[in-house]
Amino acid sequence: MVDKNNNLITTSDHLLVFNRKGIDDFQVQVQAFSLPGITLGTIPGQSYKISSYKIVGSTIEFNDLVCTIILDENMDAYFELYKWFIDLVKPEGVNTIPYEQLQTTGNLHILTNNKTDQRFELAFYDIFPVSILDIPFETTSTDESNVTVQVTFKYRKFCVIKNGKEY
Repeated sequence: MVDKNNNLITTSDHLLVFNRKGIDDFQVQVQAFSLPGITLGTIPGQSYKISSYKIVGSTIEFNDLVCTIILDENMDAYFELYKWFIDLVKPEGVNTIPYEQLQTTGNLHILTNNKTDQRFELAFYDIFPVSILDIPFETTSTDESNVTVQVTFKYRKFCVIKNGKEY
């Protein structure tokens, strides 16, 4: 029997909340993101005279999480991310923050088409930013539009949380 569900519409709002141990949490409004791809590792199987094949390995590789983040007029999200970069590498000296405090979980909340209820959540474990792209400031445009920035994150793994159950 086929379940009659509404189509998933990509214009719903998304909220990415960062839970950082020992550091203030913060959240950003996400305009767009790509659900990261997943690759199952393989290992060589037995070879035959003219062919070889692969068998299931023991690793999973996750692609980067790439988000387009909407900036508010104070650029709070940008400055939080910038501060996070500085906390991670401490360019002026040795990083004295213990690794456990650098571990962060990012929860991306996907809302329903009515934009009030949560459809599901993506939890990214040990997430950290690796790039913030340029932010263009234009004074020649007559259109009022959101200023956005693209941010790329690496992470150890991600899980889908739906109806309180983690997959």
